Amino acid sequence: MNKEILVHGPERWQGQPELAADIMIGILETTYVKHNITNNRDQLVADIRVGTLLPWITDDESACAALIVQSDTDVEIGRAACMTAVTRWKEGEVFPNSQMLRAEIRTAKPTRRIPGGQATQAIFLKILGFFPTAMGPFFHHGDPDQQEMFLLAHWPKDGHEILKAVKKVVVPKVVLSDVVERKIVRQFWKMTFGCELQTADTDGGGKCDFAVQDVGPFLVLTPSKNNLNDWRNSVSGHFNHGHRFALARLNLTKMEPPDISTGAISLRQAGFHLVGFEPVLIEGQWNIDLLMGKLSSTGRTNLVMPSFTEGVVCHGLEDNLLQVAINWRQNG
Repeated sequence: MNKEILVHGPERWQGQPELAADIMIGILETTYVKHNITNNRDQLVADIRVGTLLPWITDDESACAALIVQSDTDVEIGRAACMTAVTRWKEGEVFPNSQMLRAEIRTAKPTRRIPGGQATQAIFLKILGFFPTAMGPFFHHGDPDQQEMFLLAHWPKDGHEILKAVKKVVVPKVVLSDVVERKIVRQFWKMTFGCELQTADTDGGGKCDFAVQDVGPFLVLTPSKNNLNDWRNSVSGHFNHGHRFALARLNLTKMEPPDISTGAISLRQAGFHLVGFEPVLIEGQWNIDLLMGKLSSTGRTNLVMPSFTEGVVCHGLEDNLLQVAINWRQNG
């Protein structure tokens, strides 16, 4: 007989942010040895105290999860898959004004010191029905400090409004120049929106420069018309100082197709790969961002191959995801 696991939610920790933070840090250090959240206890305590991070911790203090405010519209389910936390968000009991619940799902094989992400995959993708939209080597942790492939997934409160935005999106074919990446993105698109990805022949000739920002776990590149520095040199400089991954965003909803093509071509030439897409809410309107990424040589050397739970994705998609991971290791 399976024993029901007792989980204490945010009400238990509201007046004990220091205790909750220490328990969470202890769990993560035991599991991963090194983890981003363990580097700043004061910030974690502050986030719990003001309610921008709501923790769920098992009674035996062996596992934890959290809902974390990312913006006025987005909340992330972090650390682990907690069905109670997700249910309370979906029912509007917590963060009722937010519109999107996001998850970063581990795919790594288990190693001698760190468990794999297979159970988390099953919960998010099979049980909770989150929609995967991208996969890439976004994060690193552990000892030794290893790079891991993660799926980006989400659950929207109102998917109908997103579908209205999707119907207007046409992706330049040059963006989908890699065969394996194209297959993955097309399948993610169909799984998420229930329709085929629309493409068109669009030459370059547009304008698309980038601004580079350090947002913590990785670099983020966004289109900019006023960037005075060479973004390629900026990315290389950050990589030389320890960063491992850079993520570029191209807004498929607002940008002109020639500008998207030019941006994608310049990113390809700089060693970026297509990782997927993501719905984002901007000024009350849903937009679709195209996501491209680049991995440093250090990240490539320390990349852990993914492994997928049976039935989480179809075999054809699983084969393509495994192949693209191999491509990351070989070509960064």
